Amino acid sequence: MATSPDGSLIEPDSKSPVWITGAGGLIGNYLVRSAPKGALGWQVRALTRAQLDLLDFDAVRREFQKDPPKLVIHGAAVTDVSRARANPALTRRLNVEVTRLLAELSAEIPFVFLSTDLVFDGQKGNYTETDPVNPLHLYGETKAAAEQIVLQNPRHLVLRTSINGGISSGGNRGFNEQLRRVWKAGQKTRLFTDEFRCPIFAGETARAVWELATQHRTGLFHAAGAEKLSRWQTG
Repeated sequence: MATSPDGSLIEPDSKSPVWITGAGGLIGNYLVRSAPKGALGWQVRALTRAQLDLLDFDAVRREFQKDPPKLVIHGAAVTDVSRARANPALTRRLNVEVTRLLAELSAEIPFVFLSTDLVFDGQKGNYTETDPVNPLHLYGETKAAAEQIVLQNPRHLVLRTSINGGISSGGNRGFNEQLRRVWKAGQKTRLFTDEFRCPIFAGETARAVWELATQHRTGLFHAAGAEKLSRWQTG
């Protein structure tokens, strides 16, 4: 589902920024920190909710037209399964409709959409990019729907990743941070033995994004850790 690269690189342009949405999140934080330096340097515009409300479509269009980016990396989303279930309207608007808007605005430029392994149902395991999706909950459903929108444009790219760990600005986005906060508070948490993921360091996910983007890669890619672990093993 991915096209072959043409060998060329996206040339940096100091007058054209790179938009990174969800810059206050875990992966977004590492994307901002690891943006290519030197000859492939970028003028990164790290977009947090405070800087640009993505739910205000008119404001997004104005900002895009005022300072058109050369590349958009879209990581903003409702990512918590429980939160998505509790607020389905917000989840659909942010995960699907915001993605649709940004993909349409980015019709003529590279666009990278961060997705998840939770578009699968877990019955098979060891999924590849050609396997059909079958999400089991609203979060996975919205991500799968957004993927279809993005992949309609041959210039665009979807990167599915698994559960990410690392250090976030708020100290609560990585799975490691969430476990630590619970245990530090003297609380207990449920760690399942029959749910398996491939944990990955968010810095590696960010590295994969920049590598694919600068090489003009398009289509669908997976980036996850090399080891399959249950939630119990991870804990």
